[in-house]
Amino acid sequence: MRSQRLEDNRIVALKILKQQGARNKDLAEGSALVNAQPTSIISVRSKPQEDWSSQTLKLISEHKYSQAEAIAYCEFENSKDSYAFFLTLSAIYQDERYFECLDKIESNPELFNTGSSILADLNRIALKMVSTIFVKEYNKIAETSYLI
Repeated sequence: MRSQRLEDNRIVALKILKQQGARNKDLAEGSALVNAQPTSIISVRSKPQEDWSSQTLKLISEHKYSQAEAIAYCEFENSKDSYAFFLTLSAIYQDERYFECLDKIESNPELFNTGSSILADLNRIALKMVSTIFVKEYNKIAETSYLI
């Protein structure tokens, strides 16, 4: 395989496939390129892109819960990764959208029935969420009762 410059049809790169072999006649085409200086340089990214979990954790730490949820839940839908589901619930819970969190839990009961490595974390979020909802509802009732 070779790359040619369009302006002058000069060979500027050559790739010899493994299955093609490494005999002298196979390599002869590239001999002109051995000491050639590159005419253009391709810049390399200095910082690798973050993976989905790093992005999600960063967004949660910046209190951008909806964006964090979107990234984590997209990963969960694609891979069924339980850690992605955990980060989805974390973002929703920290955004105080408890009933939405409950809906996600109820729509994915299989994650709570399996031997998932993060089952304890999922259960802890579920418990914190339910207790928070309970306390909020109890406080509403207590305020209403007090006013009567």
